[in-house]
Amino acid sequence: MIKFSAVVIILCAMICLTGCWDNREVETRAFVMTMGVDRSNDGNLDVIFRIAVPGNISQKGGQGAQDGIPEVTKPVTVTARSIAEAIGIASANVERRLDFRHLRLVVFGEKLAKEGLGPHLDVLVRTPQFRRTVYLWVAKEGQARDIFLDNVPLLEKSISRWVEGIERTVVDQGFSRIPTLHEFLIETESKNVSATLPIVGINQLVKSEKEGEKVVPVPTDKYHDKISPLTKEPPAKTTEDVPRSGGNPLEFLGIAILHSGKMVEKWSGWDARIFDLLRDRYRRGFWTFTDPSDPTKTFTVELNRSRPPHVSIEWNGDQPDIFIEVNLEGNIREIESYEPYVTTENIHLLEEEMEQKISQEIVNVVGKAQRKKVDPFYLARFVRTSIPTMQEYDNLDWEPRFSTARVSASANIMIRRPGLQIQTPTPNPM
Repeated sequence: MIKFSAVVIILCAMICLTGCWDNREVETRAFVMTMGVDRSNDGNLDVIFRIAVPGNISQKGGQGAQDGIPEVTKPVTVTARSIAEAIGIASANVERRLDFRHLRLVVFGEKLAKEGLGPHLDVLVRTPQFRRTVYLWVAKEGQARDIFLDNVPLLEKSISRWVEGIERTVVDQGFSRIPTLHEFLIETESKNVSATLPIVGINQLVKSEKEGEKVVPVPTDKYHDKISPLTKEPPAKTTEDVPRSGGNPLEFLGIAILHSGKMVEKWSGWDARIFDLLRDRYRRGFWTFTDPSDPTKTFTVELNRSRPPHVSIEWNGDQPDIFIEVNLEGNIREIESYEPYVTTENIHLLEEEMEQKISQEIVNVVGKAQRKKVDPFYLARFVRTSIPTMQEYDNLDWEPRFSTARVSASANIMIRRPGLQIQTPTPNPM
């Protein structure tokens, strides 16, 4: 009898556990991989969805193709009053249900970023399918839609792998930063700090080389004619296009500064490196400086973070005096001149040149922030420990005070390694 009862209980349990009433088949889902949002000409929003086409995704998705990038995603653009309304309209016109659980990227147009991103982030926060690990970008001087249409990855076929690869390479050199939605919301909602987002632009020279899904480099003479206006400053020193040919038309150099959710300033790739240094996000990167003995020559050092930045703030009434100290270590990568710098007597010449240049750049970039009354560096964190309560810290009114602060900076740089060769190879005299 006991055995019979046990069998009946097991059978009843099996009946309750079986079935697929809430199943979600992959074949019924349209996975949105990336999304862009622009301000439309009629005042509405243009929302572009990049939807994955599983049948076109090769098993060798990480390898390039000689016949161009296969169409692994299809763009769908909807103009509506809000992102949520655009999602509803797009869902009604796609034969599968839109699914945002694999969304990796949301790009906002610059015009929309200047108006303010806060109202448009609400749907990303409230809707369960949107993960807070999605990346946020701002389209420089253009539309987010153009970023998607002009994108020609050099190696990757998979959009997800491309986004993840860009995130890694940007961090490697420090010319920008790519925060997640979660990180951006924390900065936006925090007191006494301004949020930042990466800016992605379209290199017009490379765009002109685009033919369908391929980029065909122009001949050398035409290339030099087109880059001549772009070579007045070192690459990434300004927010202008970098002089280059071939590759992806998209460029990831610089950051957007946002205050109260609105974009107020664009900084170059060089400025973004200084920002990383002061926020203690910098790790390594190649830096090129003018040769101290020959202004027509340069030398390049790979600078690595050695210690966190040290910032001391002293109050003179309501005005803070800020002293910033950064510490870096370097490995020589190139010296164009034949000067014997790698000696105990001369190595300090390179170190002093770098220290003077980076110290001046810190003062210049901080001055940019002061003129806009923003503090993306979060320097208030260095006075936070001296304030007894959170209420006092929230009421610090830091950014107006920061804008009037006297700022000085010092860079301490030590060259650790000369590379695989001590001195620059010198040809024998004839």
